[in-house]
Amino acid sequence: MSRPPASSGSPPRRLAVLGHPIGHSLSPALQSAAFRAAGLPWSYQAWDVPPGDLEAALAQVRADPRWAGVNLTIPHKEAALALLDRIDPAARRIGAVNTVVREDGGALVGYNTDGTGFLRDLEEHGLPPGRLAGRRALVLGAGGAARAVVFALLEAGMAVVIANRTAARARALARELAQPPMDPGAAGGPPARPHPRHGIPGPAGSGGADRSPQPGGPAGARDQDCGPSPDPAPVVAPVEALSLDDPALPEVAAGCLLVVNATSAGMAPQLGVDPLPAACRPLPGQVYYDLVYRPAVTPFLARAAAAGARAIGGLGMLLHQGAAAFELWTNRPAPLAAMRAALQAALAAGDPGAPGARDVPAGAWDGTGRGASSPEQGA
Repeated sequence: MSRPPASSGSPPRRLAVLGHPIGHSLSPALQSAAFRAAGLPWSYQAWDVPPGDLEAALAQVRADPRWAGVNLTIPHKEAALALLDRIDPAARRIGAVNTVVREDGGALVGYNTDGTGFLRDLEEHGLPPGRLAGRRALVLGAGGAARAVVFALLEAGMAVVIANRTAARARALARELAQPPMDPGAAGGPPARPHPRHGIPGPAGSGGADRSPQPGGPAGARDQDCGPSPDPAPVVAPVEALSLDDPALPEVAAGCLLVVNATSAGMAPQLGVDPLPAACRPLPGQVYYDLVYRPAVTPFLARAAAAGARAIGGLGMLLHQGAAAFELWTNRPAPLAAMRAALQAALAAGDPGAPGARDVPAGAWDGTGRGASSPEQGA
């Protein structure tokens, strides 16, 4: 039976984000604002936990009923899998945990809200899963952020091409995520309990086929027509892999509805770096999404906007993955307006000279002008 929603009369609870280093994290500002807006007497802090201390830190959380849970960021998201009592099947398939819920008996249950946050932000920008299903996406990178994004897009029914500097790593990720879901019992213990508010959102909005001419139709062989289809054919091979220098990449990119930067290119210390090869040309009707949140306008997004493609920064992904974590801990809706305002204020205070939406051609920018999110979400 699910827990009742947390109320303002509930006892104070503790939460934290565990990482090393951790001073960069925006999670304390994000979640503290959420608890204030919800009227909950809960606290949220940054906790610097070196890699060798993670097991002891989680033991403290398990033993103390004042804890409601934690977030995990670099370098703990993969290491925590072996240290928790249960793992949500989605987190198990992604291979990383960014949110831990402490249940009343002390059991620690791991979830991954990064993919949820990504899809919720796409939906907020008018791209619910119903408009993604049967279309094609290109994801740049094969690291932790890419894993969550690829998993989410596959769950939404998209065919995905992974492009990485090292083709072998892209192929390994493609093989892993293309496998059918594992038996939850084989992961050690029962799966995490279903949660009424968490998970990949289902089709919403119009849910119909996109009527405007857009790239990214049903995927199959690399030379298949990628134009839109009102009745997409079933995806036969939903995950492909390429190297970033593959000569086929420009054609593949041109046939995708969605192109996602899930690398660190564009953020310090790689400011000014565009991960997409010059031969790939953004097109009107495509959507370019960058997970980097500092600076607000990356070369990847500026190039897409200048070509007439939609350019979306990842601040919304950061917001919505945090909102999904809040919902797991409290079993109540997240106060999105307060959380969004807190993120924007924290980014403005931390980087007052950051470029804003004015740096991108008018009508092409779908970000907030304050920032997007880092490829290491859940921080």
